[in-house]
Amino acid sequence: MRAHAVFKGRTTCVEDDLIALQFAFWQNIDDILIVKDTIFTILDQPRKDAQKYHAFLDSIMDELDQNIDSGRDFPSFDIHRLYTQSLTDVMKLLEQIQTDYPRFDALEPIMTCYKQIEKTYERLLTEQNALR
Repeated sequence: MRAHAVFKGRTTCVEDDLIALQFAFWQNIDDILIVKDTIFTILDQPRKDAQKYHAFLDSIMDELDQNIDSGRDFPSFDIHRLYTQSLTDVMKLLEQIQTDYPRFDALEPIMTCYKQIEKTYERLLTEQNALR
């Protein structure tokens, strides 16, 4: 845990350094994931990350709205390109969640967040198809 603190530029340990325990005594990947999930739950990390993922989604949607509002009067305006970029960004966000939480369905805040982002992706896809 001290090494984790030092790598983060600190000389003392804090709660976040508990994450180093996931590799301390376990070698089986399933056991490591269980320990990681337990530590994250204790630290309330899934809720914090879910808020972060929602903020990313809000940023993607705000960017889409701003690009539509600012570009619609130009002859080169291509709404399909804007939707395609937003869909790509949302898909990358979903992939990031799966990377960060391989067993995201076991953690309620992450699962709820993932499903909401997935619904937003489906809505964007439907809107893009309706514009054709």
